[in-house]
Amino acid sequence: GSAAWGSVIWADNIKTRIQEVLPPAAGSGGSPSYAKSVLGMYREGGFRSFFRGGTAVMVRAFPANAVTFYVYEAVKPILTP
Repeated sequence: GSAAWGSVIWADNIKTRIQEVLPPAAGSGGSPSYAKSVLGMYREGGFRSFFRGGTAVMVRAFPANAVTFYVYEAVKPILTP
């Protein structure tokens, strides 16, 4: 789980940046593109901005995936014939 999040945190941060932009006003040209979001993030925070919040995600991923694995292993014998 932590390895998976570590490999996609940059994409998740870009997605969040696109989602947090207010809906565009009529005739304003629409929402920001992926490329504009990437450039804006880089200008504002440099390369590190793509990995902002990564530590919190890793700390959360470990217990969440441990519980998922435990429940899967506990239920597997019940569901397997």
